[in-house]
Amino acid sequence: MRKQFKILALLVIVTSIFSCRGDNGIDGKDGLDGQPGANGQPGANGNANVIISAWKTSTNAKDTVIDASSMKIATVAAPELKPGLVGNAAIYVYLDFGGGAYPLPYVSNAGGRVNTINFFPAKYKIRPTRFPHDNGATISLPEFIKFRYIIIPSGTGSKNAGQVDYSDYASVKKFYNLKD
Repeated sequence: MRKQFKILALLVIVTSIFSCRGDNGIDGKDGLDGQPGANGQPGANGNANVIISAWKTSTNAKDTVIDASSMKIATVAAPELKPGLVGNAAIYVYLDFGGGAYPLPYVSNAGGRVNTINFFPAKYKIRPTRFPHDNGATISLPEFIKFRYIIIPSGTGSKNAGQVDYSDYASVKKFYNLKD
């Protein structure tokens, strides 16, 4: 009886070893990977928060002095330029006087004198300025000059931001698909 018990115990142990392989079992081979899927549609540029104005004319051009420089200053309405954006956004302004669009600052020889048209932002407006380099009498800032601004709030990124050169209006126009 004792011998039968030993054989039975040995049989239980051997059966247990072979029936409970766990992680020590034999793995099958991996199958071949399937074919890659088609590429998805391109995503948006990520420009949802970028503000681009229509072409606008300036109003209220007047003479002023800023930092001891005589200049003309005007106003372009920019209702999107809320107080929190002034100083917290990249702002690009372009002008068009009928000969093409140019980024500000723009240096010209209007009236035979070197002068610069530039701007500064203020809440709810862009303030175009024109000052002569000789600090003489101011040069007009006519209302037929059109301005367009682009406001990019801080933290607004674009996966394609490196593809646009903001100093080249043609690049900006293409990137943002602008119609003039």
